[in-house]
Amino acid sequence: MSNVPNGVCLIGDAAAYAVTVIRQRYDGRNKELYCSSFRIAQDRLPDPSATACETYLRKIISDFLQTEDGKRAYEATCHDFNWGDVETEIPDGFFSAYGVTHNTGRAGNDRFLCCGAVSILVDQDELLGQSFNEEMGS
Repeated sequence: MSNVPNGVCLIGDAAAYAVTVIRQRYDGRNKELYCSSFRIAQDRLPDPSATACETYLRKIISDFLQTEDGKRAYEATCHDFNWGDVETEIPDGFFSAYGVTHNTGRAGNDRFLCCGAVSILVDQDELLGQSFNEEMGS
């Protein structure tokens, strides 16, 4: 941690975008909302738009599903890997290789130099492994 003259406290070595993924689910007339929070290193995402953030996260998810752990998670969810599973199945270490921190509420995980905030809205139940499933079937 270093202090700079203007009083800003920098944790780590880079600024990051705060990305909130709002996961919605409809069940008849009921609507459920869930939230996931990530930080994406500024140098990994030169365009901080909602579209760019979503595309980057989807790439990470796709890459995870190509790993042995990802294949096991895909099978464990009965080929129903969705945004809720991103929250529980992808390890923090996998995200960190992409300059992403999954904010899980652990102590010290909420302090960082924020260079912008972005929110994206997704369908909680969207099947994220469909292209993975098609590749396995070929």
